[in-house]
Amino acid sequence: LADELGLLVYEEPAIGWIEKSQWMQARCEREVREMILRDRNHPSVVVWGMLNETGNAGYRIKGGAQLIKDELCVLARSLDPSRLIIDDSGGVNATKEPARFMRPYHDVLEPYDDLHVYQRAPVDHEIESYYRHNGDPQTLVFLSEFGFGGMEDLESVIAQYGEDAGKLKDARFLEAMLEAGRKGFEERGLERVFTDFAQFAAATRELQSDAARYQIDALRSNTKLGGYCYTQLADAGHEFCAGMLDRWRRPKPVFKVLADVQKPLRPLIQIPRVNLAPREEVPVTVMLANDERFEGRVDLSLQVVGPTNQVLWKKKRSINVSRGNREIWSGNVSASGSPGTHKFVVRLQAGFKVVAESAVEFMVFERPESADVEIHVLDPAGRWAEACASLAKRTSANAPVHVIPPLANTIRAYPEKDLFSILSAVKGGAVALFFGTPNDWNDLAEQIDPGILATSKDAVGAFLGIYHYAKLHPVFDGLPARGLMRQAYRNTIPARSFKELSDEDICGSYDTSPIAAGNYMVGATDWWGSDILVRRFGLGRLVFTHLRVLECLGSDPVADRLFVNMLKHFSRRALPAADAPALDVKALEWLRRERTDNVRHWKVLGMFPNWGNNGHNQVFPPEQDISFDAVYPGWYKAISWKSWFSRIQDEHLIDLQEALTPVYEYYPRFDWGTAYAYAEFTSERRQSVRLRLAAQDSMKVWLNGNLIHQSVAAPPLGQLDRQTADSFVRQGRNTLLVKVSKMPGEFRFSVNIDSAEKEPVQIKWWR
Repeated sequence: LADELGLLVYEEPAIGWIEKSQWMQARCEREVREMILRDRNHPSVVVWGMLNETGNAGYRIKGGAQLIKDELCVLARSLDPSRLIIDDSGGVNATKEPARFMRPYHDVLEPYDDLHVYQRAPVDHEIESYYRHNGDPQTLVFLSEFGFGGMEDLESVIAQYGEDAGKLKDARFLEAMLEAGRKGFEERGLERVFTDFAQFAAATRELQSDAARYQIDALRSNTKLGGYCYTQLADAGHEFCAGMLDRWRRPKPVFKVLADVQKPLRPLIQIPRVNLAPREEVPVTVMLANDERFEGRVDLSLQVVGPTNQVLWKKKRSINVSRGNREIWSGNVSASGSPGTHKFVVRLQAGFKVVAESAVEFMVFERPESADVEIHVLDPAGRWAEACASLAKRTSANAPVHVIPPLANTIRAYPEKDLFSILSAVKGGAVALFFGTPNDWNDLAEQIDPGILATSKDAVGAFLGIYHYAKLHPVFDGLPARGLMRQAYRNTIPARSFKELSDEDICGSYDTSPIAAGNYMVGATDWWGSDILVRRFGLGRLVFTHLRVLECLGSDPVADRLFVNMLKHFSRRALPAADAPALDVKALEWLRRERTDNVRHWKVLGMFPNWGNNGHNQVFPPEQDISFDAVYPGWYKAISWKSWFSRIQDEHLIDLQEALTPVYEYYPRFDWGTAYAYAEFTSERRQSVRLRLAAQDSMKVWLNGNLIHQSVAAPPLGQLDRQTADSFVRQGRNTLLVKVSKMPGEFRFSVNIDSAEKEPVQIKWWR
């Protein structure tokens, strides 16, 4: 099939993480032998892989086929001298051992940087930058797994299986999936958006095509990358939406996209923003992928094409093309004054023949007029109110609409008095818009009213996609709606959704990942989620969303319009509550105790580069000076300090992967990086202390500027390296700086302080 389609293939045998025995070893060797003897005459096969990411997700460590992978590689080499051989694609995730490869006609295994990087769709600028800069500059880099899944046509597949009795078992779980999908589809009234579930699945395949186009263009701009492998050839088993073909080997739309974006000569367009206001300018850079090392003089043609297909701007010049990837043009282009879809088109022409061409779309939106709505913004740090006030009337706490920004990663860090004042107003008839609701909101909701539960769940997606829909609704006036959220929403797409069904369904998500855990028979709530969750509370409404609206105000016209539309829509039902009923004092006291006693405030910064694990010994700016207003160049994006809170419920464990970046993956991050965390506390007296430290990576700790601990660790997946360090705290203000440098895998640490004396330690953490 690959020969016919013109694909290059990476192939692994059907072996896994089995118990080691003489019989099992013989079985593994037989599978490798059969695979290579069967397929070594196919020119499409370019890489033999023995194993895949062993030790990940609870798989057996230092057991089974892992113990014989060297022998399997030697066996593969004896059967085929000419192809690349990989021992463990992605490396041993649990122990952080690197992947190794054998060069053709060599029998020595060499370590290299093998990445598995699954990113969401729509694809934003940070994801593109992540692809462009990933990989150790000093080591061979291969991206052996990437991609974003698009659902196959389940109804068609089931019909095919129905004719094949041998596939009846598969058909049963596919029918269960389809039943769960249809149930949520009907509950949300999505037949008005997609007609039927088959049309919804077709839309997910178009989103898969979008992801492949943007991701591969970014990958081809990465001069460090030796190669990449799209996951995967065809849908099968739990990966029922990952392939470029369905399980019956019928091409999906992404198959044509892959052929187009991987042409040997292709202009690669880099544009930081795809949502513009009328006549707004945006910088553009054009690189050239030149895999066949084309050389010669060509004409470079640049055009901006408007919504009615008219050419709004054009430029043409002669350039000399040399070998390799290089920049061929950079400058600014402008949007027209007309809203709609625009294209920036790049062509290379030799005479009258177009030898290479690519284009990127950008959208032009009218800036919304300020909403004639009075709002109150809960903003104790003064970060959000100004941007909100530019699009509404900011007034006192008696406003009919309250805006609660994403103040912290835990509800326990929210200002309890102000928050309860807002909740009281909602109960009396006001509306509160909660943006970036913390994952532990339900801990507070259960203290107040179980009817306002808002259970957050992951809504990112990877090779098993998660797809977000937008209805034709006042919240989406003037924006793309009645379909899936595509590239126009790349900045505002939510990272999390809600399990509950909204009182008013506006937009939501469909998650195909439960099947990866074997949950074929789960209910619709596990597959579907609400991106805007509306809950009644007393006479008013609470509106929860993870849409990244406030973070993008002023920089993205889509975010501006979403904010104004939400204010207009929900203000119609809002009343200023002059005599708002008081809430339960016990709940208020609970939150006050939690905030005072059980959370700690940190500032976190990252990631700086840590290629080859060398960043841990490199001195980065925080080790010389702490400046919370500074912006530093990270390894793939500009970075600055941000607030983060640890909780006593988690033993004050901080997940730096969650704290530092909106770039997500299906597995723990396959990258390298260095991060810092800073906190302050006061002590009533000078005292000897013992710090209890835990980390999954190399760690350094400075107390009051003195380095008191350093360690190099790489514990297995899910485990922490726990150590102690003795020091002393001084009376008054103390500072704590932690440096953590990660290898591929999880990125967590904790610091707790105990007394080293008879007297208990008396410290108060920075708030």
